[in-house]
Amino acid sequence: MNSVRIQHVKRIAELLQKTGCTITSPKTVRGVSGPQTFDISAKRGDEELVLDIESDQTEVGPEIIAAIYANILDTRPRRPILICIPGLNRDAKKPEYNVQTRNRNR
Repeated sequence: MNSVRIQHVKRIAELLQKTGCTITSPKTVRGVSGPQTFDISAKRGDEELVLDIESDQTEVGPEIIAAIYANILDTRPRRPILICIPGLNRDAKKPEYNVQTRNRNR
């Protein structure tokens, strides 16, 4: 993980913690094919989000979406979120992936 991405993960984890979430970063989740790692787990009560943060100099491409989609299928988290900084490119915005995303500055 590069230093810019590490900074994004830390910042987002701190923001979630301020809202009352218990943070685990990174979070390893048992999947059908073995353990998978997400950048952040944010838990409050019975609700748990797992988040991956991806950043690039330009927009994040479809290969990243395919990788997170594979992790989601393998681990079946209730609330997976992919945060893309600065955003997703057009090819990555495929509705069949059914991945909730958040884009910075958009």
